[in-house]
Amino acid sequence: MAKELRQRQGMPVDLTRKILDCAYELQRQLFESGEVASELLHSAVGALTELATTLRVQGDTRAALEAAERARDIASVLTARAPHNARRQHDLAVSYERIGDIQMTDGRREQALESYRMNLAIMEKLAAGDPGNVEWRRGLSTSLRKIALALEASGRAEEALATVRNSLTIVEALIAVDPTDRSAQRDLSITHIGIGDLLVSMGRREDALDAYRRSIAIDERLVAADASDTASRRDLSISNDRIGNVQLAMGRAEDALASYRKSLAIRVRLAATDRGNTQWQNDVFQSLGFVGDVLVTLGRDAEALDIYRQRLAIAEVLASADRGNVEWQRDLALSMSKLGNVLSRTGRRDEALTFYRQSLAMVERLASADPGNTEWQRDLSVAYNKIGDVLEQAGRDEEALAAYRADLVVSGKLVAANPNNTEW
Repeated sequence: MAKELRQRQGMPVDLTRKILDCAYELQRQLFESGEVASELLHSAVGALTELATTLRVQGDTRAALEAAERARDIASVLTARAPHNARRQHDLAVSYERIGDIQMTDGRREQALESYRMNLAIMEKLAAGDPGNVEWRRGLSTSLRKIALALEASGRAEEALATVRNSLTIVEALIAVDPTDRSAQRDLSITHIGIGDLLVSMGRREDALDAYRRSIAIDERLVAADASDTASRRDLSISNDRIGNVQLAMGRAEDALASYRKSLAIRVRLAATDRGNTQWQNDVFQSLGFVGDVLVTLGRDAEALDIYRQRLAIAEVLASADRGNVEWQRDLALSMSKLGNVLSRTGRRDEALTFYRQSLAMVERLASADPGNTEWQRDLSVAYNKIGDVLEQAGRDEEALAAYRADLVVSGKLVAANPNNTEW
């Protein structure tokens, strides 16, 4: 029930979590009463796996990982009890996939790659043992696609491209057998996006555009057939964003803006149906950033200012909803900085300085909490520099000098930590 609700338009993700929490609490009570039947354990694996997915959507990656690891541990026990039970093997494979997904969200790419490979090893055995099983073959395709994502994130583009094309071959074979299979059609769309991403990283932009357009054509058919299919609608927005990125890189800013606006319109409609779905809210936040950045490039500062204010409002909601989510805290700080940039460009220095100082305060907290994080230290350096620039332009030289000296201290530490970084 929770899995179905999570995919339906207008269903709050909080409701999904409540259902899963209820199911798991009932299971916990049974465990404490001494009930350890295999079917109960199997049910617990399912609930924990779904709970991990929902927690990840809500941005609680720590709790999500705990749930996924509990699912894996129970699935391992069940597999040991019945090593030839294919369903038990599949449960274990899915738990490894969920763990990998969460590790990727946290930026732990090598660990994610290891988890995905554990998943792949199981799916390969299942598919080899029952070649006609569509579920196993789809799972194998997904495993290859996830591995390709981790390889791409690790800078191994050629290896990733070969892997994702193996996934494409499997999906195309499934669709050839049953063209009405919506799940396989969506898999095909996602695979084309993956191929496009890799082609972009390899500098093959025209080929990438072709891959993204293939994805859009599939998504549009799926959405036209079922308007409540939120997953395909989100996929459609992602493909439009990808096309916009390539168009912008090719110097086609107006075309990019049109693509980004298409994505934004889709995401705004999705987010309006479920204010508690932080993934959808974050999607809107990202789209607003794309639109605002292009408007700045085109010199349309007034429009950019309005977009950045909308973006900041979302960032404030997300950051206040989970103060432990450091990425959302950083997003809020950088949103303030972007707004300050446009205000500074348009001569509104006092307003710009206010936003820059608010951004600096947030970045200082992040940087002090994790002094070894060079990304946050770099944010700190940039924040000091921007404040210095505005103060200098306003003729407040002594204050500007203090800001620049603070920047110099941070920059010096960055260089000391990595003397070979020429930018630093």
